[in-house]
Amino acid sequence: MGEDGLYNEISELADKLARGERITGASGASGTGTTDANGVISSENPQLAALIDADPLGVWQVEVIGGAAISDGGTLKFDRVYNIQLGLEYTFEYVQEEVI
Repeated sequence: MGEDGLYNEISELADKLARGERITGASGASGTGTTDANGVISSENPQLAALIDADPLGVWQVEVIGGAAISDGGTLKFDRVYNIQLGLEYTFEYVQEEVI
């Protein structure tokens, strides 16, 4: 494979990784952004700012938009999805107990 062929192969792979993600929290707040070259998107992305401090309890929705199709004829093709994960970072404070 020549240099041009390798470039085309890498470009096609990058296009598959660069998908849009629309994330909607339980409160209805949402944002849409594009994954980086590693297929990752973070709430540090300004388009996802509405999700910061969102209540983690309830139904969340992650939509994959753009990029190569992950379905064929309305059927999800699991062999076209490598991994979808949603991680939450949180903090909490202990409430001091009171002995009565």
